[in-house]
Amino acid sequence: MSVSVGILIQLQQQQLQQLLQQLQQQQQRQQHQQQQLALPVLQQLQQLQQQQRQQLQQQLQ
Repeated sequence: MSVSVGILIQLQQQQLQQLLQQLQQQQQRQQHQQQQLALPVLQQLQQLQQQQRQQLQQQLQ
C-alpha cells in the first residue's frame, strides 16, 4: 500500500509540475491582466494537492 501511495504522489507531483510549466509559458505569452487571473488557480491546485496528501496519509494510518 505505502509503495503505491508514494508512486501516486510522485505522479501527481509530475502532473502538477507539468501544469505549472504550461501555465507559466502561457503567462509569458499573455498580457499582465491575465497573469493575475492564473494565480488563484495555482493556489487552488496547491491546496488540492495538500488535501490529497493528507487523505492518503490518513488512509495509510
